[in-house]
Amino acid sequence: MKHESLKKLLESLYEIKAKVHDVAETSVNDKLDEAIELVQQYLKDGSVRSSADDEILISVGKVLDRLPSIVALIKLFLD
Repeated sequence: MKHESLKKLLESLYEIKAKVHDVAETSVNDKLDEAIELVQQYLKDGSVRSSADDEILISVGKVLDRLPSIVALIKLFLD
């Protein structure tokens, strides 16, 4: 993965975490933390392991799988 793309991904993950921290389920926050940690580690160490790209994509995928519930929560509070 490209370094700049990972920086943007990390920023996006931080923004999502800030917006849903108080309303999301614990599991959503845990997955966000996991994804953030993986991206930070990758940025710090570079591609130390060949599986790091896959781990990041899988972790972010888990966060994205939970987004429908996050969106539903936000809509609930807005209505």
